[in-house]
Amino acid sequence: MKKINRILAPSPWFRFSLWVLLCLHAVQARSQKTTHLELGSGFTYHQIKDDAMSPVRYKGWLPTLSFGVLKEKQGKRLTELRLPIQYALITSGDFKKYPTMKANMFRLDIDYVYLRKTTLIKDTLKGAFFLGASLHTFLDVRYLPQLDNSAIVYDNFTSLAISAAYKGSFQLKRKRLTHYHRVSLPLLSYGTRPDYLNVYDVTNPEDDLFRYAQRNARMCSFGSFGRIMLRNSLLYPIRGNNQLGISYEWQYYTASFTEQVKGASHALMFSLLVTI
Repeated sequence: MKKINRILAPSPWFRFSLWVLLCLHAVQARSQKTTHLELGSGFTYHQIKDDAMSPVRYKGWLPTLSFGVLKEKQGKRLTELRLPIQYALITSGDFKKYPTMKANMFRLDIDYVYLRKTTLIKDTLKGAFFLGASLHTFLDVRYLPQLDNSAIVYDNFTSLAISAAYKGSFQLKRKRLTHYHRVSLPLLSYGTRPDYLNVYDVTNPEDDLFRYAQRNARMCSFGSFGRIMLRNSLLYPIRGNNQLGISYEWQYYTASFTEQVKGASHALMFSLLVTI
């Protein structure tokens, strides 16, 4: 019986070969899924016309830092998680005549995008088309110390959106560059902004700004809140499966509460994508 067990028992070479095969399979499975940590910096040009601030348009360049995680499972799905942060001074066109026409602006965005590959483009050499959903949150705070009764004006919206993207590649000398284009359109949003104005007989009724913002929050559709986001990226491969990227993003939003606000931005970002 012992002899039979020794014959049936796997040999050390067999066990070693099996271990190698399992490792190769794990490496192959991992190679089909890539994850990049994105670190970016650049500038965002904002234009805002908010009747709760002033009837004139404010604009300015905001230095921008961006952090993100990008995941892709070859032939199946794409996910994005991005966190851009911006802060700078915005001014009106009459800033030189009236130095008080300026505001400090802080902007924080959180974008999560989940996309599935479709069969609309069957030839993989022509790229891939993705379709899915996304969640977008942004907080835009503008501080105007010269406005006593409405010094803090803010927009805060969280939106559920549909997203579509195209991803392709092309050869440039010895490098294979990737280009990526995405559009996101919110369908349903939950947001808040103040209803007090910069007039002498209206003041902020509460000292607790957070509680006041929560009380004014409501569900919004296309009639009361609209937003569109367009993103275009070009990725250049470097050593170790890492990448250098340049991205341009255009955004526009409008909200109709007690007072209407319209805002548009152009962002140019340079980033490093590190494999993790």
